[in-house]
Amino acid sequence: MLALSSFLTGSATYINTLKSDLHLSETETKFLPEAKSVSSQSPFLADAPPPPTKSKTKPVNKVDAIVESGPYHNWQLFIQDFEEMMRSFKIYVYPEAFMNHSHSQFAPIFLPHPNPFNPRLGNYFSEHMFKLSLLRSSLITSQPQQAHLFFLPFSINLLRNDPRVHSEQSISEFISQYTTKISHDFTFWNASAGADHFYVYCHSVGREASSKVQDLHNNAIQVTCSSSYFQRYYATHKDVALPQVWPRPHGEPLTPPDARHKLVYFSGRIQNSRIRQELIALWGNDSYMDVFSRSPFPYEEGFKRSKYCLHVKGYEVNTARIGCIVWPVTLRPPTTGFIKINVDAAVSQSRTTLAAVARNDKGEVLGVWAKAVCVEEHEVAEAKAVLWALQMAMEEDYSRVIVEGDAKGIMDPLQQPLNPVNWTISSILGDVHSIAAYFLNCNSQWIRRGGNNLALTIAKFASSLSYFVCNAENIPQGEPLNATIMV
Repeated sequence: MLALSSFLTGSATYINTLKSDLHLSETETKFLPEAKSVSSQSPFLADAPPPPTKSKTKPVNKVDAIVESGPYHNWQLFIQDFEEMMRSFKIYVYPEAFMNHSHSQFAPIFLPHPNPFNPRLGNYFSEHMFKLSLLRSSLITSQPQQAHLFFLPFSINLLRNDPRVHSEQSISEFISQYTTKISHDFTFWNASAGADHFYVYCHSVGREASSKVQDLHNNAIQVTCSSSYFQRYYATHKDVALPQVWPRPHGEPLTPPDARHKLVYFSGRIQNSRIRQELIALWGNDSYMDVFSRSPFPYEEGFKRSKYCLHVKGYEVNTARIGCIVWPVTLRPPTTGFIKINVDAAVSQSRTTLAAVARNDKGEVLGVWAKAVCVEEHEVAEAKAVLWALQMAMEEDYSRVIVEGDAKGIMDPLQQPLNPVNWTISSILGDVHSIAAYFLNCNSQWIRRGGNNLALTIAKFASSLSYFVCNAENIPQGEPLNATIMV
């Protein structure tokens, strides 16, 4: 089922086309997955944990490959399997997903949603984006004989909101009639009794959709927004949980981590699961946590005032969500054996300051560097910060580095060198790529501004200085981050 988990991520071609086709606003397109590509010729890799890179002088053995491959047991095996899946794995979508509105009065039930960013969709966004992503995916085939899986394109959310089919009883009857229809019109359902078919839903009434078709709930795969093994008609050996996300526009700035005075936040009905009852009993009266069976304030307020939030599964279908992302994020140490260098630039009318902070895989600060430059454009300053950070890393004789910054206009081109960039930074990025070849491993990755606060703080702190260098031997002992800010 690895293919199913990739649909919401999408491809670069799909994302760009979708923005155009749906005529989405700039705010709405922020919630589409970012289109990415990786060039094998670039010394910079994508912002996933870096795969093991072989040295020209010393080959990497299997043990080193496993150690250096981040969350992957073996990067080479994973990427080979993934690439093979993208080449050969095929899904056939039943033709109702492509019908004309005039062909059936129920055409909207099967067609992709014309505007999945409609705020009224709320937590059913995942269901509709899954279908949109799938229909534009390279995994789709028009030849059912080539298919490994077959997609049933009905939408439980739209059925629930259709007054003709609103009730759970009517929805299950509709699904039963549709399943009977495709079993008569096509041979594929009968060949496997539905075992190679799947459908997607995020509405709680979807659990009743298969109630009148024995093969559907016994054999077909449910891709559902649920993490509960106890949901009715959910079979753990075949069904798949789909992360539930909400398309939320950017509103007021989120609270920075140092202003969040609660450790965790949770709110949910305790009737839904035993683990929720134990959670409330254990931490419900803890003054350092906001743990409620019924929140006295809106969810958004709970998220803003807490450093973390808990998603504790319950009975309802829509209890598995990716919705509480702690942002701005905290600093994380790099992969074992790597030095991470956070870079930023502070641009003002009077002067511009570049800054870089280097840390090892234990989170210890190895170096803090800042200098003034004659640059007026912020993007140019950010590019120069990356270049200077690598130059300082060469002087320190680092061999494996990760450069991290919050300027997407700089970090993305480093990962996608074939894409056109502004002429004002193209030569600087060319120098960056040249220096990157010096290192045994050199990766780049983008981070949200909140996760890059330390580098920005250093840039602002050193704005009155022409040059500032503080390396490991003269950094005060004690709490690394506090010591660095105090220098």
